[in-house]
Amino acid sequence: MSKILLVDDDPLFSVWLADALCTQGHEVKCAVNGIEGLACIESFAPDIIVLDLVMPQMNGFELLKARECSTPVLMISARDNEDDRITGYELGADDFLSKPFSIKEIFVRLRALERRLCAGHSHSPQM
Repeated sequence: MSKILLVDDDPLFSVWLADALCTQGHEVKCAVNGIEGLACIESFAPDIIVLDLVMPQMNGFELLKARECSTPVLMISARDNEDDRITGYELGADDFLSKPFSIKEIFVRLRALERRLCAGHSHSPQM
């Protein structure tokens, strides 16, 4: 399974989601804001980033702008409006899920990102 970086400032939500992801066989690292998230991208090298939008110090949009990797990002937010979704996609997010969501739905969306990761690794450039 995947290495997932969960960047969210809500400790109860983070524990709940991290525990659920671990039961599915994922390795999960948690960060409480975008600054810590950026550091974890470097040290943890996640396969997928699950990124909250609204956080102190550095929000999800700012992390998307600052990151220097192409790691797939699933944005999550209690703020569900078209402008936030569009901004997230324009800044490089691959998917957007509104809180609250079911654990089944996030598992399905993460599997979809994993399939795309696997497909990308299986194609070698042709000479």
